Amino acid sequence: MTKRSKRDRKFPIQPALPGDDDTLIYKIFVDTGPGAFDSSYLVIGETVFLSTEGIEIVASTDGNYADQNAYTFRDSDGRDIGGVYGRDDTGQNVIGIRAVDPPAAGDDVFVELVAHADPTNVSTAAATVNLQATREGESTDTFITVTKDNSSSEIDITTKTASGRVRVHPVLNIMGRNFDLCDVYIKGSNFIIKYNDGGTTRYKYLDLSGTGTTWSHSSTEPS
Repeated sequence: MTKRSKRDRKFPIQPALPGDDDTLIYKIFVDTGPGAFDSSYLVIGETVFLSTEGIEIVASTDGNYADQNAYTFRDSDGRDIGGVYGRDDTGQNVIGIRAVDPPAAGDDVFVELVAHADPTNVSTAAATVNLQATREGESTDTFITVTKDNSSSEIDITTKTASGRVRVHPVLNIMGRNFDLCDVYIKGSNFIIKYNDGGTTRYKYLDLSGTGTTWSHSSTEPS
């Protein structure tokens, strides 16, 4: 087998061009002190920095997502179709994952977060997606977890604080084991369960006002 020759790969380096703001400029800054190369980084344009610590992108500061400040994906025509965007807004820092349809062609847009486990060699390997909201110095108690392992699949929506709340609006649609469906919701003062009974829509409802505890039935939605 022929051995490949070893060669150094050079970064493209170009000096600043006065008056040409659209030109990409590649620069390499090197710490020539005792820690040589520790602080070296590559500047691409004005918003992207490649360094020994990774990729840094300067966030937009005008309250909008800007593709020049982002890690973006483009279609075959060079149009921005989505990516990871950052905003440095007044009083808040925002990171957005977006999929967009820039030419308004009517294309569906879809953002997918997937944890894909391979149980081939370890049958108990689990896949989990976890979304958390936390505050520094406080316990983690607000999250949505999606888990699939070798014996179960679960979706947990958890908030443990005394004021914790999970809100669904306007309708909670529940699916049973055999794919039977019902809607659970509030209308006025009525707590309503809506069910398709072999083609007949039935409403079972309880008036939450007052002290009554009697459930009622109707084939039309209660007012």
